Amino acid sequence: MQPHYERQRKTSAITPGERKPEQDVIAQVTRELLMKKATVNNNDVVLALVEYLEIESDPQRQDLYRQALEVVITRTQDHFQRLTI
Repeated sequence: MQPHYERQRKTSAITPGERKPEQDVIAQVTRELLMKKATVNNNDVVLALVEYLEIESDPQRQDLYRQALEVVITRTQDHFQRLTI
């Protein structure tokens, strides 16, 4: 029998076709931040996405950054709601 964490890891794996573009943006921003600092939290990702939004001139990229920002902010709000309940 496999350990619980191995079973869970296999069932939650994302195949390349299932990943959304905003998730790719969040992953890339996180990687970039991790090259600069040891730990990265949601606030770091939010600030980086806002910075990218401010300097980006391509409307399609801006929209992608907004969608990624929405995902991170929603994830952060959900986390705090679970902690306070």
